[in-house]
Amino acid sequence: MKRAKPSMRERKRYITFEIISKRTITYNEIKEHTFSHILELIGEKGVSLARPRLIKNLWNDKTQSGVLRVHPEYVNDVKVAQTLIRRIGQKQVIVKTGNVFGTLHKIKKGAS
Repeated sequence: MKRAKPSMRERKRYITFEIISKRTITYNEIKEHTFSHILELIGEKGVSLARPRLIKNLWNDKTQSGVLRVHPEYVNDVKVAQTLIRRIGQKQVIVKTGNVFGTLHKIKKGAS
């Protein structure tokens, strides 16, 4: 099967974020709570259209920061859902959303 032409591929946006908490948050905890809050805010149809994905290899346990991939039309909805997260389990947290990037290369370039 041939790959789709670049003009036919679906675009993506990458949202950087940071978790501020006194305790360490694991990748699985943030993944579960992020998706449940997005589901609460924009519903099942919105989640299926936004296609949020937490990128595992860009999650940093030390700095508690990561990258979330979404559809460009739903960037603002997903950012709002992330900022509404106040608790993960019994831990109080603040989710600070960062910049929105069009490529992973630019995220890695900005981090170094």
